[in-house]
Amino acid sequence: MDVGAALHEFGIGHEFAHHFAGFLICGDWGYKTFNSFVLAAGCDTRHPATAWLATLAGPVLFNYIPMWIGFSKLRRADAGEKLLGFSLILAAVPVLRIVPNLWWANDESWIVSTLFGQTSATFTVKLTQECYGASN
Repeated sequence: MDVGAALHEFGIGHEFAHHFAGFLICGDWGYKTFNSFVLAAGCDTRHPATAWLATLAGPVLFNYIPMWIGFSKLRRADAGEKLLGFSLILAAVPVLRIVPNLWWANDESWIVSTLFGQTSATFTVKLTQECYGASN
């Protein structure tokens, strides 16, 4: 597996997952800015209970699932499977799922603050989950 190509595809897929989920929820396409996506106009007010799922779609489909598949392949005996697993984990760029949480600057932080409010308690829970959740 070419990690560079997978990194590109996961990045594009992550953003497209936001848009496609937004389309399924809102019935219309949103748009992409430099560093974020925007749902179709009025979607948040028409679909307040489900609009946040568009934000969840990107990291789940193109970061967490590939990382967990990669982790499962690391546990296999075959060296090729282990290499594929390591490549999947690297291509999903796990550091970008952890570090931006320090500034409430990624999808997971936005979801937590939208559902529970931006408080020091939710920040601590979120940061702890990101740093230690996979090892427990």
